[in-house]
Formats: sequence, structure tokens, C-alpha cells
Amino acid sequence: MLKANLFWMFGTMNCKKIFFLLILLPFVFLSLSCDDEENDPVKIRIFCYSSEANAGFAGWYIKNGQSPEFFTVTTPQGSVYYLEIILEDLEEVEIEVITLQASSSLAIKIYKDTEKVKEVNQDASSYPTIIRLNTTYKYGESSDKSSSSSS
Repeated sequence: MLKANLFWMFGTMNCKKIFFLLILLPFVFLSLSCDDEENDPVKIRIFCYSSEANAGFAGWYIKNGQSPEFFTVTTPQGSVYYLEIILEDLEEVEIEVITLQASSSLAIKIYKDTEKVKEVNQDASSYPTIIRLNTTYKYGESSDKSSSSSS
């Protein structure tokens, strides 16, 4: 009886339909198992060293080509002004930072997990000055060296 039911089920379908279904079957399983994976969060740390009163820094970042996000840091932690930004689902980010008063150094450090993947920094040459940094990071980019930038 089971044999007769199987014959009836497959015997009434023509070979082209069966072949088509067999071809599509692996693609159905592949599409179920290959969901888009999200990128790990990226941490951006900005450091500014200044002994000036009312120092700090301001800037912006553009994540994945969206509208810019602005920030200002005017409260020191000792003689260091610091900001940490965590970005999720990042493909690319552009960051620009400028010190508000004369400063001795400014640095942008980018981390994926606990690994530093990019750093740009600038030290004032002989006396504190206004410093401006700009950098772009693409997810997956990795740099073994830090780079200095001129204002």
C-alpha cells in the first residue's frame, strides 16, 4: 500500500518538476543558514591633554554615511579630556576632532573587541596649540602602526 501511494505521488509528477524541486532544495537550506551577520561593536576613544582652563575638544562623526553626530567634552579627568563612543553595525565612520584651547596632544584610538585597529594622534611641537584631527575607519581595516597628523 505504501509503495502504491509513493508511486501515485511521484508517478503523477513529471520528471521536470521533481528535478526542479531537487535543484531548489539546497538553496532553501543555504538561505536559512546564511543570515546576515552583524559586525562587532567598534569603540572610539578620544584623548586630549591640556593644562589650559576651559580646554577640551569638540567634533563630529558620520556613521555609514548618515547624518553627523556632534559632541563636546569640556570636563577634564585630571589633565585629560576623554570621550568614548561605541558604534554598532558599523561599515564606515569618519571622525573629526578639534581642541577648544591650546593643548599638548590629541588622539583618536579605534578598537574592535579589545584590539586597537587604528590610531591617529598629534602632539604640539614645542608649545601647546589648537590641534585638529580627522580620520576614516572602514570595518575590518587593521593598522599595525599609529599615524600622526598635522593640523
